[in-house]
Amino acid sequence: MRLSGHVTQPHMVATFLMNDISRICLQLVDQHMRQIDLTRAQWYLLNYVHLYDGLSQQELADLVDLGKSNVAKQIRSLEQKGWVKRGPHEQDGRSFRVYMIKKMKPTIKKLNSVAELSLQGVLDHLNKKEISALVHMLKGIDLQLESALADNTPDPEITRLLKEIRKELE
Repeated sequence: MRLSGHVTQPHMVATFLMNDISRICLQLVDQHMRQIDLTRAQWYLLNYVHLYDGLSQQELADLVDLGKSNVAKQIRSLEQKGWVKRGPHEQDGRSFRVYMIKKMKPTIKKLNSVAELSLQGVLDHLNKKEISALVHMLKGIDLQLESALADNTPDPEITRLLKEIRKELE
C-alpha cells in the first residue's frame, strides 16, 4: 500500500502498515480457500467452532466481530455443506448452539495447514531472533490495544476534537 503523504506520524504509518499486512495475508489465504468454496467468514467460524464446540451463534458473532444475522447466514451455509450442525440452546429456546461435525475435525487441521503454507514465506527474510522480537513487540501492541479497548475512560482531547468535527459536519 502506498501511504498518503498526509500520514507522516511514525505511529500512524506503523498502524497503517500493520493493517495492510493483515489485509494482504488474509487475501493470500482467501485465494486458496476460494478453491473449495470457503469464504473468510466461514473459515473463521469453522476455526472457532473447532476450538469452542457448542458456542451460541451470538457468542460466535462476538468472537469473529460479525453481526448475528451474518453469522447465522454463514452457519446455515456451513450446515448445508455438512460441516457443522446446529442444536438447541438449553437455556434459550430462541437460540442455537453450533457444533463441529466429527468428520470435519481432520479437515480443519488441513485447512489451517493450507493457511500456514499460504503465509510460509512471508517472514523468510527474518532470522529466528528477529521473528522472536517481532512476536514480542506484536504481543505488547496487542495487550496495549486490548487494555485501551477495555478502558472506557474518554480521552479529553479526542472528545474535544470529535465535538469540533461534529460541528463542522453539521
